[in-house]
Parts: sequence; structure tokens; C-alpha cells
Amino acid sequence: MYSHQTCHINFTTYDMQHLQNMINPSTSHRDIMLHAHNDLSNPGYHPYWYARVIGIYHCLARLCNQPEFQEIHFLWIRWLG
Repeated sequence: MYSHQTCHINFTTYDMQHLQNMINPSTSHRDIMLHAHNDLSNPGYHPYWYARVIGIYHCLARLCNQPEFQEIHFLWIRWLG
């Protein structure tokens, strides 16, 4: 498992511009928000989930029934809520 200091997220805006955000757990740029499941039947439904990034990692892993190892990137987070 390998640790990283930053994570860069590329995305396209509503007006088709390409932008990049940076996540860095050792600065104020460590909080993220994710789109939640669409469960409108839940009276406490909120459209986003919030989390604080504690660490940024990648590892080489072999998934079930796959002969080759793949590089898997992941965040260690703490859910806020």
C-alpha cells in the first residue's frame, strides 16, 4: 500500500469547462462531499454526504477471478454528519 499527499480530481462543469480540484488531508482542503443515493421516500433525505479525508492511498490488488493485478486508488475517510 502506498500513501500520497494529494489527490487531484478532474471534472467537467455544467458549461463544459474542464477543471481540477485538489484534496490534501494535511490542509483545510480535506473535506469532500459526494452525491447521495436518490431515496426521496426517506423524510430525512439530504442530496449529499460529507466526509473528511484522513489519507490518500493506492495499492496493487487482484480482484476475484482476475489474473492480473490492478492499481486501486482509494481514500480513507471519516463520515461527517
